[in-house]
Amino acid sequence: MRLGIGDSGGRKWDSGFGIRKAGGKRDSGFGREAGFGIGGLEMQSFRELECWKAAREVHRFVVSEMLPRLPKDERYRLGDQMLRSARSVTANIAEGYGRYHYLDNAKFCRNARGSLYETLDHVITAQLEGMVDEAVLRSANEWVDRAGELLNAWYLTGRAREA
Repeated sequence: MRLGIGDSGGRKWDSGFGIRKAGGKRDSGFGREAGFGIGGLEMQSFRELECWKAAREVHRFVVSEMLPRLPKDERYRLGDQMLRSARSVTANIAEGYGRYHYLDNAKFCRNARGSLYETLDHVITAQLEGMVDEAVLRSANEWVDRAGELLNAWYLTGRAREA
């Protein structure tokens, strides 16, 4: 049902970005009952997204494996940039999820993907400058590749709704 401005179709708006139906169930107005779904997937939280979980592992890798290995003078230069970009990946996935529209979600997926590869670039820089060894770089590559594959899959699932 398409609703015009000021037309609630007999439903009452609640204060939480949704419409309350007669039985008290929440309808977001996007064809989903409580929760967000793209391409037939139904989820209650962005924390259920596999791409968010994989990005969280990249963040964990940066915090536990990369930052302790950096020289003290680089912890506030390269380390800070690396941490910010790793945090940005999960934050963008969460923000895109919260926007409830596939075009907004796609925009934030692209931002997250950019931050993901920015994080990898910082690890490459650390390796090229002799702060970490090749094994750490290979491990970072694996984490980033996994998160990137899942993020691309989530992005493409949302893009399928356009057609």
